[in-house]
Amino acid sequence: MLARKLQIKLEDVPVGTTPMLVPSLSSRATSNIKKAAETIGSIISGPVLISAYDEFYAKILPIISPSCSLLFIDSGGYECSVGYESSEHNLYNLDLREWNEKLHLETVKCLGKKPPKVIISYDHPVLKIPIEEQIERANSLFKETNGYLREFLIKSETKNEFICIERVLENITKLKKFDIIGLIEKELGPNVLERMIAIAKIRSEMDHHGISKPLHIFGSLDTITTPPYYFSGGDIFDGLSWTRYIFHQGRTLYRDSFGPSNKGIISNASNIMVSCYYENYNYMRELEMILEQFESTKGEDFKIFDENEKFFKKSYLMLAEKMKGAL
Repeated sequence: MLARKLQIKLEDVPVGTTPMLVPSLSSRATSNIKKAAETIGSIISGPVLISAYDEFYAKILPIISPSCSLLFIDSGGYECSVGYESSEHNLYNLDLREWNEKLHLETVKCLGKKPPKVIISYDHPVLKIPIEEQIERANSLFKETNGYLREFLIKSETKNEFICIERVLENITKLKKFDIIGLIEKELGPNVLERMIAIAKIRSEMDHHGISKPLHIFGSLDTITTPPYYFSGGDIFDGLSWTRYIFHQGRTLYRDSFGPSNKGIISNASNIMVSCYYENYNYMRELEMILEQFESTKGEDFKIFDENEKFFKKSYLMLAEKMKGAL
């Protein structure tokens, strides 16, 4: 079992612990990013993720910062992407604006030190370069941005939608200088099991080289995939699903249909949405504690997951079989 607890420190000061579930906010998921920030800012009391792109164009940092304990600043590659993912709905920012490394660095330099921040290396959807060059570019960025946690996001090197795990393993020792290592869920493989295996391989190789740094899995915050990725060695999980769906009794449900059946057919869609934000956020905090409790049992008590007990146990056993005793 690769599930664990880690303390995250910035300049020797604790700023969080894993497992860490991080709600995200993005202009890709709302037509009014400032209004969404105001609503979410009144809900959160822990870590949150926003993009440098949204901060540059909407200035949402002052709205989010007062209630945030740790702020992840994504580079904006997702927000400036023109691609469409079939798993997404409610994509809003079709009027894309200019975005590049220069604007990213300009934004990051103006962030300030409070609350504590994690700066994620620059990513652009058309930027396909070898992992060695990705590391060099990340190092150059972090030389310009002192006083923040440094997260290196590993991206696919080619137009192939999946990263080459072997290439990541070849460069594993070069990851020591970063504070957090990021991986995008959908770039890890075509299905959940393959992604679990990819996470486990990277985590196991990091452990072999004494690299005790958190693994951040982007786009994996929901009731079904987050626990299996945690079993596989992931530590930090973020996503927008909490703003798009309803988390209920271990399931991730379509808000526009389950919302009225749960809240009543006379409930306004906007009221259902805000109610779901509150309920989903509380659900994430509870799931975080459940994952911690599961880790304390050394991965032996799947009953703690109630409705998903059999599914999660089966998922872990399939991973263990594929890893042939490496867990």
